[in-house]
Amino acid sequence: MPPTRNVKEWIRQALVHMAKGQGGHRRGGAELVALLREARQRAADYDEWHVVRLIQDSIDYAEGRILQPILRSSTACSGARCARDQP
Repeated sequence: MPPTRNVKEWIRQALVHMAKGQGGHRRGGAELVALLREARQRAADYDEWHVVRLIQDSIDYAEGRILQPILRSSTACSGARCARDQP
């Protein structure tokens, strides 16, 4: 299996898990964190460090260490500074 497909499969499984929530709410919990950790490990195995960081942000959010998701977009950045860094 190609490296990116392996990582994408673990992320797909995490998304499927989240979609199983009731009443329009996303499902989280230990299973979601375990799926995300596995995806993070697969990305690290293939030296996809930008993906590792994004997945770590997701794990931090799922575990309540950050209060709101951090959205990153490569199109929102130009040069050394990103739009989110602007005052």
